[in-house]
Amino acid sequence: MIASLRALWHSLSLSKQFAIVAVMVLLPGMAVTGWWIAEKIGDAVVRNTASAIAISMDGLLAPYVPELSRGEQISTVSQQRLDMLLERARENKTIVSMKIWHTNGTVMYSTFPSLVGQKFPPSDIFQLALAGEVGADFDNEPHEEDVNERMQGIPLLEVYAPLRDPVTRKIVAVSEFYANGEQLGRDVRSAVTESWLFVCGVAALMIAFLSGIAVKGGQTIAKQQALLREQVNELTELLQLNEGLREKLRVANENVSSVNEQVLQHVGADLHDGPAQRLSYAVMRLSDLRRRTRTVDAAKPAIDGLKDILTETLADIRRLSGGLALPELQDCTLAEAAGLAVKSHEDYTGTVVQKSFKSGDFAGSLAQRNCIYRLVQEGLNNSYKHAKARAQSVSLERAGSAVVLRIADHGPGISKAASGSVKGLGLRGMRARVDALGGMLTITEADGGGTIVEAILPTIDGQHGDG
Repeated sequence: MIASLRALWHSLSLSKQFAIVAVMVLLPGMAVTGWWIAEKIGDAVVRNTASAIAISMDGLLAPYVPELSRGEQISTVSQQRLDMLLERARENKTIVSMKIWHTNGTVMYSTFPSLVGQKFPPSDIFQLALAGEVGADFDNEPHEEDVNERMQGIPLLEVYAPLRDPVTRKIVAVSEFYANGEQLGRDVRSAVTESWLFVCGVAALMIAFLSGIAVKGGQTIAKQQALLREQVNELTELLQLNEGLREKLRVANENVSSVNEQVLQHVGADLHDGPAQRLSYAVMRLSDLRRRTRTVDAAKPAIDGLKDILTETLADIRRLSGGLALPELQDCTLAEAAGLAVKSHEDYTGTVVQKSFKSGDFAGSLAQRNCIYRLVQEGLNNSYKHAKARAQSVSLERAGSAVVLRIADHGPGISKAASGSVKGLGLRGMRARVDALGGMLTITEADGGGTIVEAILPTIDGQHGDG
């Protein structure tokens, strides 16, 4: 049961939960407040009515105060006058009966003569009158001395008022009046009803106001929760993307390391199979020449042959070192880096390469400049080997937040298998460089024949320095 209630509670929206709690808290509080206000209003109506009656009757009883101060009884004449006074008061159907009490609790006068001379225990409101205040009791439990009044079957307002000596202001007696409380009862009920209506109205307004705040707050919280969920989703996607980029970078670094190792092996093999072999051969020829030849003229043909071998070897070494070393790329643009690679290729091969550089003065980073240089260098070398230098071209342009490099030729083209796998050492090196910078490399066969190498490198928009 408790579990189901808890589940039901959690299924409610925040605004509904708040509204329920507000009602549970406000209703008891407003009920207590309403009861307290009703009691206070009822007491106030009773006191005001009692005070008005006491004031009006005090003026009528003032002539009898001196006689009342002389003993516990009054004369027959005074009793008759009081009877006549009470009869006139009854005509307006307000006063039902009257008593005059001695301060010791003895009845000195009563509408019912049988009570005269009897002594009764003082009630609380009687004691209040002795203290100098007007006491009132509306339709409460009957006392021994008011049985006759209660027999009339109507609600009664019992009023006790002090009677003071006009000279000494000493309380000499207490007057008691029983007034018809039917109208008073209606007035009290009306006042209580109005007070309850007011309290209920205030409670309803407070609940509505708080519910409105709760609904508005719930909507705001719902929007914030939706925004937070969206941000969390975006952060999750970014984390996943970062993980993918991190993995891609790791693979690229591994590829770069592998390519570097293969490059070193390739260079070592080239040095061993080319210049090193020819130098060894030259050393052997020199040793043989020294052993067999006696004159300079006789050695001249052999020396010329050794010169050719050494010249060719030096050219090979320069070619290899030129491929390993980078020119100064610290203070140049991407277009200038591509231009240096093109010029180096033209000087080495004696060919002409078509250039189209539309990247402006965009410098990019040093890593991007190095990558552009190596891509152009390797792409033109591959094109020269396979396309026999037919219609080589290099273009570089900005495309939004990226730079696009294209190296093309009109050679025999590259097979689809080769373009998809990119297994060659040079092509693998190109792919590793582009991947390390978060770019994309594609190698495709042109429609009219030939090969197109395209590299797209992301940039920071507006970048003009080495960031």
